[in-house]
Amino acid sequence: MRGRISLPALGVAAGSAAAVLVLFWCATGALRSFVGDVVVIVFLVSALAAVRIGSTTGRLVGVGLFACGVEAWQGLGLVPADAHPLLQLTVGSTADPLDLVAYALGLGVAALAERAYGRAATRSPS
Repeated sequence: MRGRISLPALGVAAGSAAAVLVLFWCATGALRSFVGDVVVIVFLVSALAAVRIGSTTGRLVGVGLFACGVEAWQGLGLVPADAHPLLQLTVGSTADPLDLVAYALGLGVAALAERAYGRAATRSPS
């Protein structure tokens, strides 16, 4: 019987979660912002893959649409600059077109990781 958890995807999810924490504590400015956005996208896709939610295309498109939706929401100015710090950290309050580039890069990295999961699954015994 095939397991419910994809261990390669879980490893990528755990590694990217650790990278987000390191960036949060150790990095500042563009490094935290841009690289953090790339890594968060990889985390989201790999976390969904780890628990086998959706297809590869569905995960990539869904996370991409979600990220672009959050960016559009920021553009509406619905989160004020003096909002709770946790809301500022997770959603942000200002739209940045460079974030869209980071999301695209993150989706590219996640697509490569998804391809690797598929190869690992075909090599492993059932």
